[in-house]
Amino acid sequence: VQAQAQAWQTAAGGGYILAESSQRALTDGDVSGMSYDDMQMAINEIYARHGRKFGSSGIQSYFESQPWYQGSVEPEQFDESVFSYTEQQNIQFLLQKMGVQ
Repeated sequence: VQAQAQAWQTAAGGGYILAESSQRALTDGDVSGMSYDDMQMAINEIYARHGRKFGSSGIQSYFESQPWYQGSVEPEQFDESVFSYTEQQNIQFLLQKMGVQ
């Protein structure tokens, strides 16, 4: 996981995996070429924007390395009602692309 987190760090340029995923609906073009793991991290990024912490040390350390991340909510205390409609739709879109739904 740590090596994969470092790959995301490089690919994202130290910023966001999908920078606009909280602002507009994602398209097929946005996720073209992304792996299952990349899309999972893009979902995690939506959660991370709302301060969610992660149980996986590799994922947690990746987000802690991001200048925008403010991890303050334990996973079991996180409330998905904080997501905007756009974020909810993008999570569902990514899950569909991953073949989960």
